[in-house]
Amino acid sequence: MPLTPIVVAPTAPTSPNTAEPGNTGNPGTPPDSGTPDSESYTVSLLAGSNTQTEGFEDGTGEAAKFSCPTAIANGPNFSLVVADGAGTGKHRIRTIEQGTVATQLLYNANGSVISGIMVDPIGRYIVSSPDNTYVSAFSPDGKTEERWGVGKLMGPSGAVLGANGDYIVADAGDLKIKTLNPTNDSVTTFVGSIKGDADGSGSNAQFKYPKAIAIDATGNTYVADPEGHTIRKISTLGEVSTLAGSGTAGHADGQGKYALLSAPVAVAVGPKGDIFFAERGSHTIRKISASGFVSTIAGVAFDSGATNGLGNKAKFRDPEGLAVTSNGTIYVADCGNHQIRKLRPSS
Repeated sequence: MPLTPIVVAPTAPTSPNTAEPGNTGNPGTPPDSGTPDSESYTVSLLAGSNTQTEGFEDGTGEAAKFSCPTAIANGPNFSLVVADGAGTGKHRIRTIEQGTVATQLLYNANGSVISGIMVDPIGRYIVSSPDNTYVSAFSPDGKTEERWGVGKLMGPSGAVLGANGDYIVADAGDLKIKTLNPTNDSVTTFVGSIKGDADGSGSNAQFKYPKAIAIDATGNTYVADPEGHTIRKISTLGEVSTLAGSGTAGHADGQGKYALLSAPVAVAVGPKGDIFFAERGSHTIRKISASGFVSTIAGVAFDSGATNGLGNKAKFRDPEGLAVTSNGTIYVADCGNHQIRKLRPSS
């Protein structure tokens, strides 16, 4: 029987906490909890049809069309890079510069859905698809492709560049986080083993489906696990901990494991070190503050739509990708609405 999502008001109880994480009641808030984030966001349409019409037209703003964009990343000179085409199976990589959408290349690797995309320091598009057994590196002009880790990966869904030039790959098909050296094409397991939700170091750690990955300025990595309904943190020494989520599907703001998450599918690090993530299950965008408190910054839980405006009034439909710029602006690949949405912070 499908699990019924739980929606709990974010207000902390005034009585002592007795609920355990994962219970179907209010998950409770520990005595040493942080406080909700006071920063507000305004949501607007950056590009895509205002009527949520699907298509592939290039153009500026509402003149452009998308077909279920699944990933988004920062590009050079304040541009954005978007993986598009999941709605039709005609996958492609597109860029947005000053609001203008342009298609850069078609991605026809057996109809594979692009779940992760980034731009490396020399402008190559680094593409991950869980349908493949490798990570692709496309030249900026889209004319050449290198394939890394062929046969050594079992379904990569995202990759980030580490400090030493290796890529840290979320190999969702193998339930592990791996390192990939593009120079010698070697792949090694960093953390993970069998399917599960155990914290710990190295092979003692477990994931249920490590879909998306992000890295902070100090080299810590963050993984969105939609099947585990959690955000996990991996230290540079390979120690895995649960940063947010109890493991039970639902929606409740709160401290760390006392928050309820519903299928987080994208994660990014903000300029102040805050962690942002998109939830497909609840159609919301959420934030983990430095104190570990989880707040919903945009979207109405389990109520999909395409409404713009203040964060708590705006609506999304299956947000799949997330990027945060150096000034704190957030861009969302809103798959179900065939749009790219913009979240502007109040300060």
